[in-house]
Amino acid sequence: MSDEIHFLIDCPAFVIERHKLFSVISSHINGFAHLDSLNKFISVMSSKCPEINFNLGKFLHKCLPK
Repeated sequence: MSDEIHFLIDCPAFVIERHKLFSVISSHINGFAHLDSLNKFISVMSSKCPEINFNLGKFLHKCLPK
């Protein structure tokens, strides 16, 4: 699980892409920026918000190796 958390929340290789994703998430989840890494991960992965899920998909498509 820590590998997935690192990839989605902490990995410095994806700072620019993550900033775009987190901007969308923060507009839907109050206090998101103040959560720790585990709770950010849980919030994103359990989201039922279509806009968050769509942007998560874009992030994964761009950042996962092909």
